[in-house]
Amino acid sequence: MKHTENHLEAFRSSTAAPPTGARERVWRQLEAPVRHPTASPRRSMLVPVFALAASMLVGVGVVKLVQSRNAVSSERWSDERSAIAWNDAKAKRDQQTVTLEEGSIAVSSWGSTVNVNARGHRVRVESGLALIQVAGDEVSAEAIEGSLFFDDQLHAARTKTEVSSETVKAVLALESESLRARRLVKRAEQSVTEQRFEDAVKDLETVASSGTLDAEVANFKQAELELRKLNRPEAALKTLGNGDAKFPRGALTQERQLSEIESLVRLERWSEVELNTSTFLTRFADSERADEVRRLHDDAARRLGKSP
Repeated sequence: MKHTENHLEAFRSSTAAPPTGARERVWRQLEAPVRHPTASPRRSMLVPVFALAASMLVGVGVVKLVQSRNAVSSERWSDERSAIAWNDAKAKRDQQTVTLEEGSIAVSSWGSTVNVNARGHRVRVESGLALIQVAGDEVSAEAIEGSLFFDDQLHAARTKTEVSSETVKAVLALESESLRARRLVKRAEQSVTEQRFEDAVKDLETVASSGTLDAEVANFKQAELELRKLNRPEAALKTLGNGDAKFPRGALTQERQLSEIESLVRLERWSEVELNTSTFLTRFADSERADEVRRLHDDAARRLGKSP
């Protein structure tokens, strides 16, 4: 059985680290370093809740835009990476730059920079949910989630925000499904960096169940965390099975099947290892992992008392 154990150990070792190809790209994104703030946000008059909450939260997550006829404006603008909204504020927008003279503005941005000029102060939101307010000579910028730059200084959301839940809901109402998915993916990356794997899995599961372009990658990331960080091969198998069902011709099909095989090996379910490796070799005969999978198939057959 020494021969068998050597092959199993070789398989485990080769799959313990990200291989080349799609899996490596996925994990490079997942493990990207996150910058941490060195100072507390400059802020004044962070609360009360501004009128955006009242104007945007109508029914269940329906955003109602009230168009003003005087100098005070209301507007909502969004693309696939960012969204901006204000109500009862003196503001004007030029693409993804807003000049704010008075009042409050809400920003959601995950992968696209939004710049705000607030009474001479520069606020930049690249990855986060933010509230920016001008009241007289006072300017405040609050990161509800993620981070922002206030006059080129990085500030991250605090663990316990002073902003009301209604205001948070109002900002979240800005988001399209794809924008929300990107926000959750970013939050999952932060959770992984902080080794909060359970939190990361929950966010990735939400994204995986969405209809966005991020769904398949999120499904795979979730399974990899369950398998490698949480040591839950059963959970990983279920997640990967969901991925197979939802993305039968997806870009990560081969990576999912390799992870399924490794999960089955950890569970010592040799009949399924034999079946899955056979299926893999039929479907991906030209895979760079074919030789390893073939050896594992033979080892599983020996454990079952069969001649390979």
